[in-house]
Amino acid sequence: MSKPYTDADVQLVARAIFMDDYPDSDPGPAMAQSQMPGLHEYVQNARAVLDALAAASRLAPVDDDPRHIIEFRPDGWTIKHPLACRPNLFACRVNRAAERDLANIDGPPYLGQYECSANDLGDRLHIGDRVDPPEVAR
Repeated sequence: MSKPYTDADVQLVARAIFMDDYPDSDPGPAMAQSQMPGLHEYVQNARAVLDALAAASRLAPVDDDPRHIIEFRPDGWTIKHPLACRPNLFACRVNRAAERDLANIDGPPYLGQYECSANDLGDRLHIGDRVDPPEVAR
């Protein structure tokens, strides 16, 4: 099961713990080892804090919806990708199929948010069920 926090969250908590220990110091968002004595210990402590919060159900889960969701707006469209796609969005078959299939349309065919996928060859975009209520669509 995935953790309800990311590595960026761990870094943010580690920085907050460091700032509590050294209020007159600012390591910056990158938190380089040379700026933070004992960086490894701060990261370990941050993970322990986040694990404890997760165990107590005090953290909202990371958005790990496995679906691709396409949103059609009056000014165009965007795709919300599952976490597995996010490291390399431009290699995503759904993204490439959408760019190819929607490149020459004058406006969105319909407004709202819909499940979408690419066919098994990755050369056609499939638009599935609507996932937002019609009155919420922009």
